[in-house]
Amino acid sequence: MSRIAVVVQRYGREVGGGAETHARQVAERLNRRHDVTVLTTCARDYLTWADHYPAGPDAVGGVAVLRFPVPIPRDPHQFHAVHVRVVAGDRDPATERRFLAEQGPDTPALIGHLHSHGHGYEAVIFFTALYGTTLLGLPPVAGRSILVPTLHDEAPMRLAAYRRVLPRAGFVLYNTPEERALARRLYPMPEGRDAIAGIGVTPATVDTGAARRHRLTRPYLLYAGRIDRDKGCPELLQNFLAMTAVDSRLDLVLVGSAAMDVPAHPRIHLLGYLANGEVAGILSCATAAVVPSRMESLSMVTLEAMAAGVPVLVPSDSPVLVGHVRRSSGGILYDDGYTFAEASRMLAERPELVARLGANGRRYVAANFSWERVDALYDLAIDRVTRAGRVDGAVSHGNGSDTREEP
Repeated sequence: MSRIAVVVQRYGREVGGGAETHARQVAERLNRRHDVTVLTTCARDYLTWADHYPAGPDAVGGVAVLRFPVPIPRDPHQFHAVHVRVVAGDRDPATERRFLAEQGPDTPALIGHLHSHGHGYEAVIFFTALYGTTLLGLPPVAGRSILVPTLHDEAPMRLAAYRRVLPRAGFVLYNTPEERALARRLYPMPEGRDAIAGIGVTPATVDTGAARRHRLTRPYLLYAGRIDRDKGCPELLQNFLAMTAVDSRLDLVLVGSAAMDVPAHPRIHLLGYLANGEVAGILSCATAAVVPSRMESLSMVTLEAMAAGVPVLVPSDSPVLVGHVRRSSGGILYDDGYTFAEASRMLAERPELVARLGANGRRYVAANFSWERVDALYDLAIDRVTRAGRVDGAVSHGNGSDTREEP
């Protein structure tokens, strides 16, 4: 049994977000055979990183958690101002430093813990390359680090700090071949110290009465997740509303918290946040699941839909989603509003196509996303960094006396 730390920006059963859910599921699996401690902030939301949970020891799902405060929450207005500059291509070092400071989460105590106590863990697993918990936390434990980057093709990931830090990881566990290809395109990532692990998908407990309780009596497309501009939801709504002008056979059901306005329309059902069983019940009755996001490293909702035997409808310029559809033959790609409507029409008219795509997706998930396979790859990564016994140059003689570095 190894002593393992899992570092992630937020942690808790009530914390939304794909990477945070991924980290929690992995931590709970690892805790069955290792001594796991999650190192995280006191934040619940990623917009301000304001402290929500008490600092200090905690436990979630039987896993030990150590929470560290964020003394200076993010100012959303200041962050937006510098984020716009980075997206526009500003690579000035002063802009980069300001972006990284505003991005956060700013948690000096967590980073200090890794400098002073990081040598006490055989392996330190970092989730999400984007945030300061990885960018500042990885260097002092680089030799024993395992990075799960959950990498998206977004402008900030082209900043020089990421190019300096991320290749130093002792081992990298990617979610998909497309994510690994992106990382190798952006950074000088070493080969031979990585694997494509993904995540395990377990069939959810289905609330069979959920669709009926929510009065979903017509065939529908389902979107499940945060209703947000960054997730492609404005285009989804635009495409759907244009389609209803000529074909009203399908409704659109939205499940999740809304971070943007959703138009009132008799064919759009905004259900808000629902329990997992209700989501599974509504998914099981859907004609298809729509996943409009361009920036994914895995897309758990795509895999959950496929596992439930539900086809997916995804944009043709989202590399990860295209990869899932092409490897599985479990969905349909669309390019624009016209092809979105055509794909929806085929699904509405051809139940045998829906059944065939659904069966293909279910086989794909069963063959590639079992927890047994994922567990073995995490244990391989832990064994690699443990056996290598590399001590990063930031640690002096393994005694916890560290030389602090800027990323």
